[in-house]
Amino acid sequence: MVYYSDNAEKDLFEILVGLANWDKHPLGIEHALSYYDDIRDTCDKLDQSSYHAPAQYPAHIKYGKNVYKYTRNKNTTWYIK
Repeated sequence: MVYYSDNAEKDLFEILVGLANWDKHPLGIEHALSYYDDIRDTCDKLDQSSYHAPAQYPAHIKYGKNVYKYTRNKNTTWYIK
């Protein structure tokens, strides 16, 4: 079971809103929802995964030595803690 903190829930919602309203590259609500669902599905399966990467960024290290990485495409990697 994966636990989502209030901050994580808020961040995920803000990601969805940001994707749906992105001026640089409008995605449309259906694509934004699909993107959001993919991130959420990845997070929901983290308890079944043994893979993790060493945390590299100070914002990540303060929460522990390891992070999970979700690579959406060659330009986007999400770091999940």
